Amino acid sequence: MGRPELSALEQAIERYAGQQAPIEDVYREFLVARLLLISSPDSPDPVMFNIKDQPKQQIWVCTGKDAVPDFAPGTAPVNGYQILPLLEERNVHIVTSGDVHDLMLIGERAIQHSAPGITDALRTEGTQQPSTWLAVPDRMYREQSREKTPEYGFVGEYWVDESGTVTSKYRPNPGYRPSPVTLGFPQPESRLEKFLHLHATGQVADELLVSVVNQSEFALVVEEGGAAPLFPLGEKRVIVAASGVKYLPDFAKGAAKANTAAIKLLLAEADLVIDLGARHQAHISGTRLLAALESQAEQPGAEQVQPEAQPQAAPAPPRQPAPVKPPDPHERFIGSMLAGAMGDALGYAVEFHDIGMIRQNHGDAGLTAPVLRDGVAQISDDTQMMLFTLEGLIRAHVARRINPTDNDPVPEVQHAYQRWFHTQNQPWAQAGGPYARHLQQPDGWLITHPELFSLRAPGNTCMSALAKFAQTHQHANPQFKINDSKGCGGVMRAAPAAVWSNDPAEVFYAAVGTAALTHSHPSGYLSAGVLAVIVHQLIRDVPVRESVRMARDLLLRWRGHEEQLQFLDAAVELAKQGAVTPEEIKDTLGQGWVGEEALAIGLYAVLATDNLRDALLLSVNHSGDSDSTGIVCGNIAGALHGARAVPQEWLASLELRELVETLAKDALVEFSPGPPTDPGWTRRYPAW
Repeated sequence: MGRPELSALEQAIERYAGQQAPIEDVYREFLVARLLLISSPDSPDPVMFNIKDQPKQQIWVCTGKDAVPDFAPGTAPVNGYQILPLLEERNVHIVTSGDVHDLMLIGERAIQHSAPGITDALRTEGTQQPSTWLAVPDRMYREQSREKTPEYGFVGEYWVDESGTVTSKYRPNPGYRPSPVTLGFPQPESRLEKFLHLHATGQVADELLVSVVNQSEFALVVEEGGAAPLFPLGEKRVIVAASGVKYLPDFAKGAAKANTAAIKLLLAEADLVIDLGARHQAHISGTRLLAALESQAEQPGAEQVQPEAQPQAAPAPPRQPAPVKPPDPHERFIGSMLAGAMGDALGYAVEFHDIGMIRQNHGDAGLTAPVLRDGVAQISDDTQMMLFTLEGLIRAHVARRINPTDNDPVPEVQHAYQRWFHTQNQPWAQAGGPYARHLQQPDGWLITHPELFSLRAPGNTCMSALAKFAQTHQHANPQFKINDSKGCGGVMRAAPAAVWSNDPAEVFYAAVGTAALTHSHPSGYLSAGVLAVIVHQLIRDVPVRESVRMARDLLLRWRGHEEQLQFLDAAVELAKQGAVTPEEIKDTLGQGWVGEEALAIGLYAVLATDNLRDALLLSVNHSGDSDSTGIVCGNIAGALHGARAVPQEWLASLELRELVETLAKDALVEFSPGPPTDPGWTRRYPAW
């Protein structure tokens, strides 16, 4: 057998080892190479290697499957650009195949080599944006306006000093997805090949590729008699096709021009693989292609994807410049709920971890993206209780429409909390308390979702308080105390109260009342009032600092406000320094386990940043109750920046995303000037 064909990176390493090429060639090929990261066995997180006599940790990548060492617990496909954010304080060890020598690259130098050139156009932009980070777009997006460039389309950022000069200080974008142009893909020869390239590099979503495939012709691998065979691929059977003749596999006995409509019968039992073995190979579900075909047949007048269509991956909105049209109140409220759930999911992955462990597991920058479990970013009990709070408020408003003198949402929210208590492995007969006397099973639409019946570290205070109500049938309130807890379980679910009334004082009162059902210390329920009013004001397009001022003024009216006021003011003061270290957050604002600290950390993160992504990451990367500080931050940041600001690639993996969005929209319908009056609505949201 001859020597195996070397990858471009291996060839560069071999030339460098033979003193035939500079090390810069290796760095250049490393950035765009297809690599296998040595990862944890059940996640894509890298294994950090501590090598004797080496001062820095190492991340190991392999040039191919045959280069993966036996001791590797797992692997994850990456390119060099994707691991740059982990390399500021680390080096990268490249494991090669065959007789090519392994090589270690210096992490800092890899980042330097990745930095785009500073152009005259960039310098001009810098003069207009002093004292900020200026993002540099990928080559594919350079002719496109910043407004239309997705966040993952920016390679990294240069610091612009106070004089407007673009400095050499550079940081890579952790969410960057190198385009086909940057990765050196060949010039596509057809529209289908173009979109295969875009899909392979994460520039377009699965749905768009499916649509393009269904509208394209391709070369179908067939037998000598013209029939398309089914090939085994893993546990699947697949049809093999090519976007062009040059991509037909060697084993093809023949090829025929075809489209998906011509192979509908085969797609019912097999998937479609296009350009097998190519860098942009796509494996598409047959049932998904069929469903899209049927949808197009039912809507013959539907708009088709045009050849000149730009990549549309439902990307996260760019950080700069700000959208021309600001979010409306509806988008802000939906944003508050979605971003709250997103912050919860980010923090839930690192709850109970101190910042040292977070850095050890996720790199020096800490957590930079959601951690997926079984393919989703799981929410915690915080989001569960936020949802039941919102449902309780909807049902209370339905009740108020029936009986206008009933202006207290607390009984309906208590009822909602007992339904949530039931989802935590509690039989309804015991969990429902007085409500179980009326119905053998809980009613309404929300409780019908089995995904909510998951134990996600529910707080002891909430569980014990709801168990006590089930026994005594007595609502707790600031006067009737059931404990002395000021845990963050009251504030983390309070944001939905923002929708209860146009009067901020009523909103404060409603949030306090619902939080006091489980937390009897003033800081446990006053923090809820402050959060709800801040969100209430932001939804109405009140500037964030004025929103905080309104909440502060209302806070002063309540007995026992001194502790909450101290932490509220501390958060505002700390934010003047911008983003500080997690250690300083802990020293100044605490760890978030109690109400006043959770609110302070979440609010500080919003005030110290200028975009939702950075705010969420700042709010969860600390030693403490990261999911609660994350949900509080998300509630505020979502109301400030709108739903559009939540990174779409994060939302795509958010557990219960559709449920959160649907319930938020239902709330907007119920609290609108003309809410529904049909029986279906009251079955969905019974008025009790």
